Amino acid sequence: MNQPFNLITYRPTGEAKALPEHWDPAYYRDRAKAWRDKAATIPEDHPERAVCVELAEGYERLATLLEQRRCHPAP
Repeated sequence: MNQPFNLITYRPTGEAKALPEHWDPAYYRDRAKAWRDKAATIPEDHPERAVCVELAEGYERLATLLEQRRCHPAP
């Protein structure tokens, strides 16, 4: 990733309720670890293991994006 990404933020309108927000990358790194730990308990050939690994990678990417946003805030 050579350039920082701008994150789209959810802004509720009308009667919609805001979703809980976590802007701390450590929260998502913890979630990634939890999914990696879960994957480690599942046999390698089980399809659920691949899903757990994919979720862990997604949480890691989200944490990285949040870190980049802190270093390079959107204009």
